[in-house]
Amino acid sequence: PYPLCALAVSDERPGPGTAAKDLILEATRLGAFRPYSHGVMGRIKFDKSNLTNIVIKKFSYDGLGTSARFMIGQSASSAQDGTARELNVVDMLANQPLPRFNEEKIRLAIPLEWNLTLANFSWLSVWDSGATPGTENYADVTWQYLPKESMSLRDEESASFGQELQLVGNTRTYLGMLNGRGHAVSGQVYASPDFKSYIIMDFLYDGVGSAKWWVVSNEDDYPDPRSIPFKMAADNPMEREYLNYGDVTACIEPCTMVVEFPEQWGAKVKDFYWLGLWTEDTNEAEQVFGDISYVVGMHMAEVDERHLAATESIGLISSDDGSMRGEVVFSVRDPLVFIVKSYYFNGLAKTRFWTGTVETIALEGAEPVFWTSCSGGSEKEIPAGDGTGDLWITLDRKSNKSFADYRWLAAFNDDGVLVADLRWRISDGDRKLFVREYKMDVRLGSQFMGSFVSNSHGVSGDIHMEGDEKDRVVIKHFSYDPMNPDGSLSQAYFAVGAAGVGTANALTLYPAGMRA
Repeated sequence: PYPLCALAVSDERPGPGTAAKDLILEATRLGAFRPYSHGVMGRIKFDKSNLTNIVIKKFSYDGLGTSARFMIGQSASSAQDGTARELNVVDMLANQPLPRFNEEKIRLAIPLEWNLTLANFSWLSVWDSGATPGTENYADVTWQYLPKESMSLRDEESASFGQELQLVGNTRTYLGMLNGRGHAVSGQVYASPDFKSYIIMDFLYDGVGSAKWWVVSNEDDYPDPRSIPFKMAADNPMEREYLNYGDVTACIEPCTMVVEFPEQWGAKVKDFYWLGLWTEDTNEAEQVFGDISYVVGMHMAEVDERHLAATESIGLISSDDGSMRGEVVFSVRDPLVFIVKSYYFNGLAKTRFWTGTVETIALEGAEPVFWTSCSGGSEKEIPAGDGTGDLWITLDRKSNKSFADYRWLAAFNDDGVLVADLRWRISDGDRKLFVREYKMDVRLGSQFMGSFVSNSHGVSGDIHMEGDEKDRVVIKHFSYDPMNPDGSLSQAYFAVGAAGVGTANALTLYPAGMRA
């Protein structure tokens, strides 16, 4: 089974992007490692004046692998078919397994004798050939080499036109494979870094039919299917591309096609859920030559939240036994999407999210919530998470509802036991802002509010609010050392206030059964 990962169908396909388009032209970042095991983390950069140098910042690896090394190639299959090459860490002994690293800066260099640069590769991995088959890939990152002004022409065509090429990091969001239904249609569909176009890699189409690209949305702004243009090179190679609103041209050999929303639409990929190559010719046996249904979402990856216009936090969702925790945020633009940031779940019990419209949190009458799986599909049972990634969750799009129509999110295990929950209310219905609701049903347990941030005396503990009247605070796992450095005992007490940190306008609180 796949670990919690970014949107990808297999190890051969890149995951989601980490940088906005306006940063790509200036930045020299390939992306961040997508971790699978052994605590591998790190941000990968390159020297654009010398495409043989790679710098990895804050690189971490637990050193417990059998024979882990850096491997560079085209994809994970490169390591399996023997075409990947080993890269040594500069200033370290060559051909040696990687030792333990803890947020260190290291440098890799492509040997001059290879006569190759990063432009000849698209995949870097921490790979252990001695690991159990299927677990060799500890972490990886992907990139592409594309024309600076055009992403719809093949590299060799761009080079022949004298266009400047640029190394583009892990910036595309993988949506899935085109479902070919006729005319030899196939391809891998990505969202562009700015989410304003689709990038269809390895696109094939015989061009015999008279078909156009169409998109379908649940948004009120786009109630009907709409035809969408594709980018096409001008006859004069000195001129820029233009948007072609006509029939899609043939790609007999695998090509890259960009299907772009017109600027006046103000639309993005996430405003739609279906892209298809469709013909109005009713004589065709199948009017849809190829299509894809998708949900824009990602997890275990850095998210540029500008893709969602803006996100705001509702609050923390956490279990009393520590098996689950995370901060739930929502998209101001799209109330269909929740993101559980810093998602942690031990995965010991089969568990899934539910949501409901009534006050009482219970399975009866609740509706299921789905998360976006590695295949891009919607999954029910939530995966394990180590607290370093994000989990994107959505409602069933067929329901025609959003989270704004509900009042709570809860995780229940297979035995029907409540694991964790979070309540909210809607403020300003036009913008659908979610405001955390603290009111609790006593029998359902407590609402987690956060943890102490200690400045001294070893204070720690998790703070919960209990009771329908919101009049009880419970501190779990509380620790406190009353001893001062000089050996005297401190005279500490709890205080609660409405603004600022201080005792000027605070109220003193004492544990139940105790008095000042």
